[in-house]
Amino acid sequence: MPSPVLLHPDQALDLVLASIAPPRVEVLPLDQCLGRVLLAELSNRFDQPPFDRATMDGFALALPEPPAAGSQFRVVGTAAAGSGLLPSLADGDCVRIMTGAALPPGATMVHRVERTAPLKTPGLEGEWIVLTQAEDGRNVNPKGANLRAGALLIGPRRLGPQDLGVLASSGYGQAEVGRRPLVGVLSTGDELRAAGEALGPTSIYDTNGPTLAALAQLAGAEVRRYGIVRDDPRLLEAVLVQALGECDILLSSGGVSMGEFDYLPGLLASLGVERIFHKLAMKPGKPLWFGRLAPGQGGAPGQGRASPVLVFALPGNPVSSFVGFELFVRPAIAAFQGLDPAPRLLRASLGEAVERQDTERLEYLPVKIGPSPAGSASMEARPVRYTGSTMVQALAWADGLLRLEIGEARLDKGSSVDVRLLRA
Repeated sequence: MPSPVLLHPDQALDLVLASIAPPRVEVLPLDQCLGRVLLAELSNRFDQPPFDRATMDGFALALPEPPAAGSQFRVVGTAAAGSGLLPSLADGDCVRIMTGAALPPGATMVHRVERTAPLKTPGLEGEWIVLTQAEDGRNVNPKGANLRAGALLIGPRRLGPQDLGVLASSGYGQAEVGRRPLVGVLSTGDELRAAGEALGPTSIYDTNGPTLAALAQLAGAEVRRYGIVRDDPRLLEAVLVQALGECDILLSSGGVSMGEFDYLPGLLASLGVERIFHKLAMKPGKPLWFGRLAPGQGGAPGQGRASPVLVFALPGNPVSSFVGFELFVRPAIAAFQGLDPAPRLLRASLGEAVERQDTERLEYLPVKIGPSPAGSASMEARPVRYTGSTMVQALAWADGLLRLEIGEARLDKGSSVDVRLLRA
């Protein structure tokens, strides 16, 4: 009997993204917007700078052209940043001015202070200066030179520190951003122990729980841990009921293959989670399960969610779980917030040939990225030592994932490849 045709991972991602509702907006103070996703374009509210401002400490002059060395001017006032405007300058007068201060009315230039000297001449009343060197520039940042009122200030993006500064410069004290998903993380398996606990003779430490929680946090989600759940249907069901009532996205690891203790698919179905797909034509991560709990269902009795819950039941092997997150969960978290879910790709040259026997599935291999030894500007991708999906250490050595297409048995050294980046 022929094997069933497995779903291609690209088709699976389309199904995941189609299950996500449009991003919901919340308004936050600017100091809470770091890392949040701005959903709409914002316009500049006023000319920047809002006035002609000095770019040097010096003396403001009201002349059509820069004066020659030896010219003399009477100092009639001082303009500091933030001080009120002074009266218009008369011929032969100047104002001492500080960097960032507004030019007095009529002033056209600033002569820098280091190119002047005090003038002490009998018969001259008040303070005078003489120019010791001519200027070749006006040392003025004109009103609106940086950005005009009404121009595009900033577009949709994940907000970084510099973006918050741009918003503040235009007077935005708050911003409308996409709501972050609450992502629940649980690990299943009698063999698992939390790091720091004593291991039994057949126990292993829970790798997936900390990894998935950290991945979700870096992707911009809020994270809630549900710990390690034993392979007991009653215990697992209780945790699932709680998590489905609280989370926007639920991540579990383990319990999705065909073993006697792989209870998750059946339990999720009994709780109303619609299976969208189970098992993919990919390596690692073939057993991955994805489903959707419709609004109004799930949670404790009488406490159905108002929005859908996405459920990713990831395989238990750590590399499989990690790759499943990168391919499907990270894009889902991005789309939930209103970001483009496309991965970050780097074009590189393959540092050594890659061969494989099984070509029936799309495969991802961990690779290290570095400068090309040939001295060119290109980067080189070289596979790290990797024995299979239990070898979590390979992920720490890798910078990205190399994709081998279905039917592709070999990539020659020097081949141009796209590497899915894993690190910032």
